[in-house]
Amino acid sequence: MNASEDDGNNNTNNTPCSGNNDNTAVGDENTTTNNENYGRKDLLPVSRNWIRALFGCGLVLVLILVLAVIVTLVVVVAGDNDNDGTTDDTTTTATATATTTTDVPTTNVDVVVGVPFDDVDFSFLADLDGSTLLAMDDPLSSQYQAYQWLRGDPNLHEYQTSQKIQRFVLATFFYSFNGPNWKLTDPQAKNWLSYDLNECDWIYYNNNNSNNNNQEKQTAVCDENGNVVVLAFTQLSGFRGSLPQEISLLSNLHEIDFSNNVLVGDLEVVFSLNDPNWIPMTSSLQVLACTRCRLEGTIPSTIAQFNQLRQLSLQNNDLTGELPSEIGLMTQLTTIEVGSNQLSGPVPSTIGQMVQLERLGLTENKFTMVPSELGNLQQLRYLLVERNSIVSSIPTEIGQLKQLLVWNIESNNLSGSIPTEVGSMTSLQTLYLNNCGLRGTLPSEVGQMTQLQQLLASLNSLSGSLPTTLGALTLLSVLELAVNAFTSTIPTELGLLSQLIQLDLQNNLWTGNLPSEIIALPLLEVLKTDF
Repeated sequence: MNASEDDGNNNTNNTPCSGNNDNTAVGDENTTTNNENYGRKDLLPVSRNWIRALFGCGLVLVLILVLAVIVTLVVVVAGDNDNDGTTDDTTTTATATATTTTDVPTTNVDVVVGVPFDDVDFSFLADLDGSTLLAMDDPLSSQYQAYQWLRGDPNLHEYQTSQKIQRFVLATFFYSFNGPNWKLTDPQAKNWLSYDLNECDWIYYNNNNSNNNNQEKQTAVCDENGNVVVLAFTQLSGFRGSLPQEISLLSNLHEIDFSNNVLVGDLEVVFSLNDPNWIPMTSSLQVLACTRCRLEGTIPSTIAQFNQLRQLSLQNNDLTGELPSEIGLMTQLTTIEVGSNQLSGPVPSTIGQMVQLERLGLTENKFTMVPSELGNLQQLRYLLVERNSIVSSIPTEIGQLKQLLVWNIESNNLSGSIPTEVGSMTSLQTLYLNNCGLRGTLPSEVGQMTQLQQLLASLNSLSGSLPTTLGALTLLSVLELAVNAFTSTIPTELGLLSQLIQLDLQNNLWTGNLPSEIIALPLLEVLKTDF
């Protein structure tokens, strides 16, 4: 091997990006030509080898740069997707997370993945309150879960704005009241959050008051325009929570009835009456009922926000404290039922402002006084204040209740006597005065109550003689005057009570004998006397 061959081989082997030994052979073939043309040994072969080497390196660098650009683009796109809270992948992940954490049955909320949202109008979000939008950012909130469910609705693009809002509100309600844990075999629960059904078909309400012959009858829960008007659940296993403020967006809702559910919570919390963001359904809600719900706490003054309410039914709970004076602002009320609680103190005088009131149920509490303003309630038909701790006297204004049908004030500790004004209550059919601590006489004006069917005044300290005017009560079927201090003889006029079925006159201070006219009464079945 000569010197020129050594130089050529060394140059070839030391070039960057060298390929194989064929380059050396090529270089050797070109050596003679180059020497002849340029007269300089091995110069051009070396240059050509470097050119080939550099060309090879250039291809490699180009490929590397292309790959680097591709990788960079992938990383950037992936980063954008991670930061974009509105992409489908993120939505799917968030929805799946919410579904997992709340253990939602797939039969209720089987989220559809991959629904295109480009053609879906979400402008309805502008109608939502700021606090709702804020809550939608919290993955643990009912609003967030409801929104993720709504985004998965394959029919969302077909709905008007009002229906989108209604479905969102009902979904929020579902999650707020522990919907994923409702008993799915209950007809009240099985259809909720079905994408295939109109939201009006989610709600099952069997109103027993509207049934005939004890047959099941589905009560309409939406009006003719598809607006939800009734939200009712009865004895639904797993039903507990608090009313979300979004419920105020159901602008046509007129009845909420959660009776016979074990809510076990504070009244203020369950109905969000302690929420400063609460916007009550002042223009629509007419019925608010939650009897036997194990509600606790007090009746807050904020309940007066329901100023269009016609029926308030909260009996058979564990409510304490006094009735707020603000209740008098609820002037559209026709029914108040708060019996069988632990309410105390005087009945507020502002109740006299509720001139539409037809039924006042205060039974079995610890009320201490009934106000004279009751006389303003000219439409009142039922006055139920039995089994309380009332120590005041019967106000004479009671006689102004000319529409009253039932008056029950038994089992109290009243002072004074029966006012003569009771004779003006000419529509009264039932009068319960048992065990009230009453003194004095039974006024003769009682005989003016010609519609009376039941008169019970046992276990008192009434005295004197019975008025003969009792004979005018020809519709009377029950007369109980036992355990008093009546004296004198029993008037024969009681024999005119042709509808009398039950008569109890025992444990008094009668003189004389039992009139034969009483024994001859045709319908009399129960007769209790000391004779």
